[in-house]
Amino acid sequence: MFNEIKITTGEMAWRMLILLVILYSAIEVPLSFALKLPTNAAQLYIDGIFSTLMLGDLLYYIRERIKERNAVPSPEDNTPSLMSNIGVSEQREGVLTILIYSISIIPWDIICYFFALPGSEIFRALRSLRLIRVGKLISFVDYLPGLTKKIKVQVAILGSMLVIHFIACGWIVMNNFTGSDLATIYNKALYWTITTLTTIGYGDITPNSNLSRLYTMVIMILGVGVYGVVIGNVARLLSEADRYKESSREKLNDLATFMKHYQIPRKLQQSVYSYYNHLLTQHLSYNDTKIISELPNALQTELQTYMNIKLITGIPLFKFCKANSLKRISQNLEQKFYAPGKKIITKGEEGMEMFIIGHGTVEVIREDDGEVVATLGEGQFFGEKALLEQTTRNADVIARNYCDLYKLNRKDFLSIIEKHPELLEGIKATMTRRSNDHDDDDDQEEREES
Repeated sequence: MFNEIKITTGEMAWRMLILLVILYSAIEVPLSFALKLPTNAAQLYIDGIFSTLMLGDLLYYIRERIKERNAVPSPEDNTPSLMSNIGVSEQREGVLTILIYSISIIPWDIICYFFALPGSEIFRALRSLRLIRVGKLISFVDYLPGLTKKIKVQVAILGSMLVIHFIACGWIVMNNFTGSDLATIYNKALYWTITTLTTIGYGDITPNSNLSRLYTMVIMILGVGVYGVVIGNVARLLSEADRYKESSREKLNDLATFMKHYQIPRKLQQSVYSYYNHLLTQHLSYNDTKIISELPNALQTELQTYMNIKLITGIPLFKFCKANSLKRISQNLEQKFYAPGKKIITKGEEGMEMFIIGHGTVEVIREDDGEVVATLGEGQFFGEKALLEQTTRNADVIARNYCDLYKLNRKDFLSIIEKHPELLEGIKATMTRRSNDHDDDDDQEEREES
């Protein structure tokens, strides 16, 4: 089931800011509580600023809840949406979250400092309840396909470090440490936490009360689960990162078995392997087609158009084209595939189209002496003269390796420039520049021969 997540850049930046505020609170609050750190002037300023920011976030959260409650899904749309009807239990959960969050954003440091409240440590610790907001703030993470697995692994590691920090602070509270500086106390607690969670337990630091022994037993049991969950999640994320490589490897193994079984000639095997390596290396046609194959034809056509736009955007020929012009060109591009040595253009034939190189390399060969006069690669184009005038090809063009080319016919081009005349100027400028370059090369050859 997919949720519809719509989040602007501004909202993303705001969420990141609030997450940093909560992260600071998650580290500072339990540490101050465990070590009984006094409140200083800097903390008062920080508490005031953070409470103001989180008040704004509370209002933002309330606004989002109201939008969710009032949203009515379209009767024609059966797709589950983030903004779907909210049940009674979810409404109660939202009210409880708002209540707890409201308590956590109160500037308890300032209040306890100026009013000298009894049990001020407890009130100051209420700021740790800000963690209740984390779940909603990062709820968009699982629905961002562009988010790399490495970032998700880093988030998992950061969460584990916070859990270790909380447990270490709890160990300090359970045991009365004396005669050591604060850094040493925290270091010992951190050491005990890691050895206990990882079930190593050297025994050099042991509980000295019934309460601390009970705490240790709970952490030992918790450690087994945390250890398994963290390691399992990290391993899963890393394995997903290599999923494409593993799938490619299996595909090539199946292909090798097929070739061996049917005793395919070696030369043909090399051609097949070369083609597959071409696809797998570039993540080209096979995957692109497979990804969009289950979509309706109309959506497939639209997506293919934007895939083609990405291809032609960087070509100087279309540099000054408007968005509508690029879209029209993309819709009329026809993908063609050529194997190594395949002739794309033959000298003397009538030119009816131009070609754009999506991937691969082609050679322009002079038929008279077989000399390669030009080598063109990805993003370059040839045969553009045929779009403007009826002409014959003046050279052969041969695929040097596996090539994905995109063909634009003269008929389609002429219909496009009727509505987008700026494209015609780009073509003429390119042809003039290439003609001048060709004349310069001829002059250089004549000087070298003389």
